[in-house]
Amino acid sequence: MGSNTTPTKMAKTDRVFILDLIDDTLPKTATGITDSRLFKGGNKLHVVKDPETNFWSFSYEEGLVPTDLRCRFTSPKLAIRHAELYYKNRNLVPKEID
Repeated sequence: MGSNTTPTKMAKTDRVFILDLIDDTLPKTATGITDSRLFKGGNKLHVVKDPETNFWSFSYEEGLVPTDLRCRFTSPKLAIRHAELYYKNRNLVPKEID
């Protein structure tokens, strides 16, 4: 491997997502309030690996992550699956952009 190679998807410790609407209906929340930047690209969802524990967790670029997403996971795949289920009930789907 040369020094000019970029890390493979498996080696990345930060995966970036935006949230897309599933259909044309606005997102649903328990409070009725959803930050529109999440599905318009102004705010992004991250799944980040902690190098000390090797657990993955969620963060937003701006703001606090909802309580239901404040979990730690043993793989990014499990974290992403959890986010997909959480956001599906809110008419959103996470789309990886990086």
